[in-house]
Amino acid sequence: METVGEDIVVSSSPSSLSNPLSIFPWATIAAFASAGLWVSIAVNSKIPVSTSQSVVGAVIGLGILVSYVYPVEGGARIQIGRVALIALSWILVPLASAFFALVLYRAFRPLLERARDIILINRILAALTVCTGAYLAYALGANNVGVATGLVYAVQVAKDGFLSAQTLGLLGGIALAIGVLTYSKKMMYTVGTEITSLDPISAFVCQFSAALVVHLFTQFGIPVSTTQAMIGAIVGAGIVKGLSTIKRKKLYEIFAGWILTPIISCLIAFTFGSLLLRA
Repeated sequence: METVGEDIVVSSSPSSLSNPLSIFPWATIAAFASAGLWVSIAVNSKIPVSTSQSVVGAVIGLGILVSYVYPVEGGARIQIGRVALIALSWILVPLASAFFALVLYRAFRPLLERARDIILINRILAALTVCTGAYLAYALGANNVGVATGLVYAVQVAKDGFLSAQTLGLLGGIALAIGVLTYSKKMMYTVGTEITSLDPISAFVCQFSAALVVHLFTQFGIPVSTTQAMIGAIVGAGIVKGLSTIKRKKLYEIFAGWILTPIISCLIAFTFGSLLLRA
């Protein structure tokens, strides 16, 4: 929450402690609307894009708008170093997930292939898949909910508003659950079936690898993508099974979505924020 709400857009004046984005309520509205609009379009097109990328792109767009169109207290600026670190994490996360999944899959698969009681092994893997799915959901809540509510944190919590960080996280978690229950089927199908085929062991390995990587980055307050982590892990498992098992056309579509997401969100937020500013 602190990274997205306070560390990307800062005041240009060293003596100012105020957050430029927190001064304008319309900035929060524009960011949420822009990021949500692009993610909704991508989900409807069955392209798993990054919510973190979308929100960060929207925050950057509004930071540019505030700094050049409506400067306050000496103006605002984008912390390029912080943005560069976040962008670097978007490259490292899928690579790290792919590496962990590849190593774990290679380690576990021979052991399971030599197992005698296949039914028991499959039951154990099914239980482990559920557990690692819960771990991945936990990591998603710790990272993505914080990203999605970062601007509200800057406006309310950091300025002694009526919401606490825990309450804000709870509201974000409820919204996340509603999204899962109402609009996640297309993404489940895309991630689970359209990249490569997943057996019980690869599902377990992929979920654990993705959750571990997201959890590690969360400890440093870096907004990363659970989507990128999971898809990177799936690709890592697919490499072990053979490159021919990976559906490259779908993978290229996903990669294109990752590249375009922060750019499009930035442009939408800048445009939408300009309209609200005029209104």
